[in-house]
Amino acid sequence: MVQVTHGATFRNVPSAGARHAFETYLLINNVTSVPNGIYRFLAIVHKLVEINTEPGIADRVIEGCLGQDFIGKSAVTFIWKQMLTE
Repeated sequence: MVQVTHGATFRNVPSAGARHAFETYLLINNVTSVPNGIYRFLAIVHKLVEINTEPGIADRVIEGCLGQDFIGKSAVTFIWKQMLTE
């Protein structure tokens, strides 16, 4: 359930002040019918938005995660980004 009132979003997940100050990204490596790459998850509309499907993007994420190569072997890796201005 999602309800938007006066700029606040009320969902089934807790968030102090209804700010929902995190964005969810997915590194998709092995999912049927979804090209490999980075996607942003839009929770309110329950959709994925393609961010980057360049070859080698998984290697760049692995490098950013200090060489943890299991990230490139998983079907999906969730990445959360905090929005400090929220």
